[in-house]
Amino acid sequence: MEVGGVPPRKRTLNSNALGMGLEYSGIFKARPKDKIGLAFGTAHINDRITNQDKIIRAATGTDTPVRGREYGVEGFYAINVMPGLLLEPDAQVIVHPGGNSSQRTAVLLGFRTATTF
Repeated sequence: MEVGGVPPRKRTLNSNALGMGLEYSGIFKARPKDKIGLAFGTAHINDRITNQDKIIRAATGTDTPVRGREYGVEGFYAINVMPGLLLEPDAQVIVHPGGNSSQRTAVLLGFRTATTF
């Protein structure tokens, strides 16, 4: 049973996650409908997964990573080109991707478009 969109802890990869962000419109006087934003987030890997990683590491004697927590930051600038057309370059940085501290920090660049009719 799920209540309020919370997945069952026995079957989910992340046991908890937290995200927050800020968005500001009209940063430039000449572009009052453009938006700029910054968001931060973190996700904790379910303790069942972490414990399983530890068991595998001990049983195999390998340096299998033990997953823990992932952190992310995202920034964007939404350009309101004309009524009905939005262009939004986006950059994200993810530290410990997948909760794996042995993974390199990931840097992602993206681009979104939105149209309304």
